[in-house]
Amino acid sequence: LRFFMLGTHYRSPIDLGVWDWTNPATPVPENLVANNRAYDNFVRFAERVPLVLKTSYPDMPTVGEPKHPDFVETLRRFDDFMDDDFNTGGVVGVLFELLARLNKLVDTAKLENPTVTDEAAKAEFAEGTGVLKHIADQLGLTFLRPVGKLGGDDDTVAGLMQLLLDLRANLRLAAKPLPKGDALKQELFAQTDLIRQRLAAMNITLEDRPGGTTWRVG
Repeated sequence: LRFFMLGTHYRSPIDLGVWDWTNPATPVPENLVANNRAYDNFVRFAERVPLVLKTSYPDMPTVGEPKHPDFVETLRRFDDFMDDDFNTGGVVGVLFELLARLNKLVDTAKLENPTVTDEAAKAEFAEGTGVLKHIADQLGLTFLRPVGKLGGDDDTVAGLMQLLLDLRANLRLAAKPLPKGDALKQELFAQTDLIRQRLAAMNITLEDRPGGTTWRVG
């Protein structure tokens, strides 16, 4: 909701879009639904950060005085928009441009691949992420995905999920050297698929990436 409000200048009308609040099939206005999809791009980016830098997004330091010319320009535009009668809609546009640049950097340099040792690209990504966090923090945006309750305390749930992810990774590792078409190889991969399917039935999504597997509720 905060992200939605920031996307519109405070002097402008807020357009919720089409909304038939009497229809159970449309419990949320269409523009809020679209806004949620847009916000999810930043959440997914935050989940990429530890796969590249081995540090969680919340633990990343902010960067208010970057050295890279692109990021210096990004902060200049951020300041200009904020000085322009608190134009947060323009700032959100700056955030999207920075997000696209950083995602492209990760994909082009293959930074999620643990065998990649492009330290210059990683340093650029770290600085850019720090700039993005610097801007987001001033707007009160955390880019953290709400965690649904699965039962038990958070540490227990996280530990059990990591156990399942490790088990699934070990099954895939054991299957990798076996020849194509081998019955055991097929069975091992079938077990990894079963873990994914059972978790999906519990509304838990796994995302396999070069740097490892992440999970989220929903």
